[in-house]
Formats: sequence, C-alpha cells, structure tokens
Amino acid sequence: MALNENERDAHIKAIYYILLPFVVLTIVSLFVSIFTWNSMDGHREVEAITWSLTVIEIVLALFAIMLGIVAIFGFWAIRGAAVASAKREARAYLDEKAAQMFQQVAKTQQLDGSVEKPDIPEGVDETDVISKAQEEQSDDGQAGK
Repeated sequence: MALNENERDAHIKAIYYILLPFVVLTIVSLFVSIFTWNSMDGHREVEAITWSLTVIEIVLALFAIMLGIVAIFGFWAIRGAAVASAKREARAYLDEKAAQMFQQVAKTQQLDGSVEKPDIPEGVDETDVISKAQEEQSDDGQAGK
C-alpha cells in the first residue's frame, strides 16, 4: 500500500485531527478535576477525586490506544514513502544506465554455435582460402578452428 505524497499528507493531517482533541480533552479534564477538588467546601469527599482520576484514566487509556494506531499508520506511511523513493531512484538509475547496459550485452553476446558454410565459387581452391582465413585469424590473436 504505497501512498503518494498527497495521500500521505492527508493521512498525517487526519491523524492530527484525531489525536489533538484527545490531548486537549486530557489536559482540560485534569484541570477541571483539580479545580473541582479545590473549589469544594470544607467537607471534601474522597469519591470526588476518585471520579476525577477515573475520568483521567479513561481519557489517558483512549489516548494510548490512539497513539498506538498513529504509530501503526506512521509506520505504513514511512514504509510507503521508502518504497516510492526506491522505485523513483531505481527508475532514474535504469533510465540513465539502460542504454549502456544494452550495448554491453550486445558486445558480449555469444553466437549460438552454428557456423555457416562459406559460399566459395567453383574456380577457387577451397583449402587455400580456408588456410588463409585461419592465418588471418591467428594474426589477429584469435585461435583458428
């Protein structure tokens, strides 16, 4: 699942839009619970702080779940970006080097082993022509067959 840059940016923005409200909600609930505890009359019930802490625990648990989801999607976004970058670099390298590689392959490509019989006119001595050709090949550094 490789995402292009626009899709990746859209996913990151969506993650921020989901994650940011949970962070704000956690901070606000913490301050509201502390404010509620401190603004109560002289008779303070321990249950009020218990409820406040329970709300904070729930919000923090949801925040941890969302953080895990963000981590998974972040991994996939980074993976997609790496794959796309690798494809782009490979394509650029191949475009640059493909012509040279094909020329090198054409130079090093060997024959399939079949040798055509030369077309020698009837008036010419065949053994003399073949011996001269073998001499020329040996002069060029190639072994005669």
